[in-house]
Amino acid sequence: MKYTTQLKYLFVTCSTGIEKLLCNELNSLGFQVLSTAKRGVIIQGSDNLFSDVFRVNYLSRLATRVLLPLKEFNRIKGNDDLYQGIRGMDWKRFFPNQSVTFSIDSNIHHNAFNNSQYVSQLIKDGIVDNLRDKTGNRPNVDTKNPNFLLNLFLTENQSTIYFDTSTEPLFKRGYRSSTGEAPLHENLAAAMLHFSNWHESCKNVLSRNSSRSREVLYDPCCGSATLLIEAALMATNTPPSFFRKNWAFMHLPEFDLKQFQNFKKIENEKILKINNDKILIYGTEIDKEVFNSAISNIQLSHFHHPHNTKEFHIQVYNEDCTKFNLPNPPSLVITNPPYGNRVGESKDLPSLYRKLGDIFKGQTVKPSTATILSANEQLEDHIHLHTSKKLKTRNGGLEATIKMYEMFDGKKRERNKKVET
Repeated sequence: MKYTTQLKYLFVTCSTGIEKLLCNELNSLGFQVLSTAKRGVIIQGSDNLFSDVFRVNYLSRLATRVLLPLKEFNRIKGNDDLYQGIRGMDWKRFFPNQSVTFSIDSNIHHNAFNNSQYVSQLIKDGIVDNLRDKTGNRPNVDTKNPNFLLNLFLTENQSTIYFDTSTEPLFKRGYRSSTGEAPLHENLAAAMLHFSNWHESCKNVLSRNSSRSREVLYDPCCGSATLLIEAALMATNTPPSFFRKNWAFMHLPEFDLKQFQNFKKIENEKILKINNDKILIYGTEIDKEVFNSAISNIQLSHFHHPHNTKEFHIQVYNEDCTKFNLPNPPSLVITNPPYGNRVGESKDLPSLYRKLGDIFKGQTVKPSTATILSANEQLEDHIHLHTSKKLKTRNGGLEATIKMYEMFDGKKRERNKKVET
């Protein structure tokens, strides 16, 4: 079989600012990181590059897309260099029939090109002319729902065209039926949890290597339950793409369905059967409609068992977190509260943030952690706690920051004295 590429690496993309977290995750999956870039990481591929494509697409909680390099070009000088380079590639194996559709995404950092749409058109012309010469057929572009997506990264010195093996971004897990007004992408929610060390806390308490007998996570503003579901997937070691059905790599000529099914079977056998005695996850949502969306999503993720308290499940309450009596003191409070960027929303938010601070300080076990994603520093000031660490990112087109707070028994000065002695 003629393979799609002879290049032995993958470019794994991610949300802004979480590149280091992605590096750590990919290392834990057994990959060697070659370099980092803005919103992405390049990893070394193995001799079986297709199995690497499977692993990252199915197991990475933080990745957005997994890009397979098809060809590298040195010093593209202008339109004709790019067109001839693309036309000279072997495209026939990607288009076994006329029903296969594709789309192109161009990322340009080159003085000779200033219009990404024009560059995408050049690439399309090269592919169409190549196939018309060899097969007599003309493939169709579908920008909304293509069978596969091509990505060109064009710079002065080197350019690479990639096959997007994911096509649908990996934050589309497959368990979401509906969302609130401002849904949190699943891979950004997973990044917040990684940042909070939730995955390690769960491993430790389940292996009895923790000073705690139980880990409790609470989301005061849980929305459509994205953070709660991602936390449950981590706790049970459920692959993040467990509910997905389609990936673009299924359209590659060397795709072996049996091999992929065997791979999934092995990984799915690692899912843990746990109960709420060891790990408890719950949240509150004041809006009834959004609360109903949360219940629907939890049901689709298989973490809804209201009539079987022994079965591990997520608990959600249609309550105002500012008036809610927490049934179990959390070890981690994690939330994506409203930012005040909608009309009429900001009036009551200072009191909400003050209440969040009260929850962090007064209703958690000690020591404990609280993590928020926020895009409004003025509102964050109402929490009245010192940030222990933070990470800048973006959410819904807004600049945002993941901020962590740590709470301990006693005053900081007293703790420091204990450490010194």
